[in-house]
Amino acid sequence: MGEEAPGALGGITGVGDTTGGVVGSGTGGDATGSTGGSAGTGGVVATGGGVEGGDDGSGGGEDGSGGSDPQPDGGSSGGQEGSGGEPGPANTGGADQPSTDPALALFGLDNPDRNRVVAGDVCGRLATLQCAGEALCCESVSWSFEDCKSQAERSCAEAAYLDIMTADPMTGFEQTAAEQKLARFEQLALECDPSIGQWAASPTGLQGMMLGTLAEGAACQPSTASLLSMGAAAAAPYLAACLNPVEVMCLPQLFGGWSCTERGGVGAECFTDLNCLDGLYCPQDDYLDPEFGSSCRTRLALGSNCAAGNECASFACKDGICVESTSQSAYCLQ
Repeated sequence: MGEEAPGALGGITGVGDTTGGVVGSGTGGDATGSTGGSAGTGGVVATGGGVEGGDDGSGGGEDGSGGSDPQPDGGSSGGQEGSGGEPGPANTGGADQPSTDPALALFGLDNPDRNRVVAGDVCGRLATLQCAGEALCCESVSWSFEDCKSQAERSCAEAAYLDIMTADPMTGFEQTAAEQKLARFEQLALECDPSIGQWAASPTGLQGMMLGTLAEGAACQPSTASLLSMGAAAAAPYLAACLNPVEVMCLPQLFGGWSCTERGGVGAECFTDLNCLDGLYCPQDDYLDPEFGSSCRTRLALGSNCAAGNECASFACKDGICVESTSQSAYCLQ
């Protein structure tokens, strides 16, 4: 691995030392009954903040073959004045990457349907993109692509429950949205863009493939029986079930029911990072404190002490200090 500890990308499916993760399992909330299950701090539903990514552009990319800022899902070659869909993904590598780099073959760019996943079968493609990104962007990789993908896919499915979440109709999985989000993730990885973690963890990132079905104020609580028998796997779909996740997320409360609640500012009650507005995170060290619970805090500046990458505005925590996000901290999974 590079000199820096695994950061934004390393936490996407809980591979390596997760740092808040995008769909990685975390450490929050172990109680059953009113709070239910160990839903954790990782996961699509467990991190927030960061930048919003540009998924909804209506114009074509400047250069669909690896230009200055190609965007996903509007065709393989984009076009300067495209009028439909999103600009096309690069076919020959991202910024500062030679088109002959063998790692590019790992992305499967010759398959036009590579990012068209179905509900309940998302982890395979996401793991491919993670590990292809590591092979392309990380200075030193200590394991094979196959070993990386096997662990990433297993963590995504068995610890982050992304396939369980997308398979549940309650979460409102939308195939076109999922294709767009994975294409955007792919493009960031092709460019070795260190902001991939911030984008992926935001409500408009990977969370955006699940549009939700429950209105604000609706109950989003699994049964006690399912929590006792399945734990976090039972809780995961409910945490991603609220409509308009940019503004509303399921909030499990320590004493009380779970409900679709508007995302809060500094000091607001939270269970995961996505219960907090962008730029904030939900610390887990005091979640089970019966008096205080957990509350949203501002992400930490460079040089601040940190325990995990999602605490930092940069999404990169090395040796207990928030550091600049680089391609090494974002993409090296070990």
